[in-house]
Amino acid sequence: TMDLLKVETKEQIIHGHNKFFTNESMALFKQVLIAFAENKKKFTGEAVLRDTNNERINVLIRIFVFDNYRRVVVSMTNITYRKQFENQLIEAKKQADEANQLKSEFLANMSHEIRTPMNAIIGFSDILQNRLNDPEHLSFINKIILSGNNLLHLINDILDLSKIEAGKLNIKMEPTNLRAIIDEVAEIFSEKSEKKQIELQKNIDDELPDSVILDPVRFRQVLLNLVGNALKFTNEGSV
Repeated sequence: TMDLLKVETKEQIIHGHNKFFTNESMALFKQVLIAFAENKKKFTGEAVLRDTNNERINVLIRIFVFDNYRRVVVSMTNITYRKQFENQLIEAKKQADEANQLKSEFLANMSHEIRTPMNAIIGFSDILQNRLNDPEHLSFINKIILSGNNLLHLINDILDLSKIEAGKLNIKMEPTNLRAIIDEVAEIFSEKSEKKQIELQKNIDDELPDSVILDPVRFRQVLLNLVGNALKFTNEGSV
């Protein structure tokens, strides 16, 4: 069928066929000849043609052969808009992949940049801890050290985000003192709970072992998130 090209007579096909075909379409017809030489009875392919308005269009061509090549049926479907949509999807995916790669590189670079000053803060806090005698000041410096160490763990988790995307995140299982981590988290949020006048309670089962095999970094992060959100959204009572 030649309706797609607005052809009405076979004379238009015979005398005007050159204007329908483009350089890209020649490669397709070579494939058709090869298929017929291999005695195939049907062929499907895509080509770029020109319509009667000399506009380039993408066409899906189907060719069927009957009666030992005495009859050939050619069907053409305009897929221009479909190809445009496919190209837009390909371009969108390319841009998304590039943006994702840039994000991962940014996170990795920023994580390293942040780690350097954090190590300095923790290092000088350790020095002050050994020089202070006032209990209140010692409490403050201990919280700075605890918060600094937890921030370093969070920075490592930012690095882990890029590892997750690459499928390389590993859970590090090791003997862990859960009571020590719970005390540490409670100490970090103690000042915030006092300001909000929210009682921060610790209820630990006596049967809890002194050492449990798990990933301490992940466990600490879970507690920090849970307690932090609980204090944020609790206006009275206890956490």
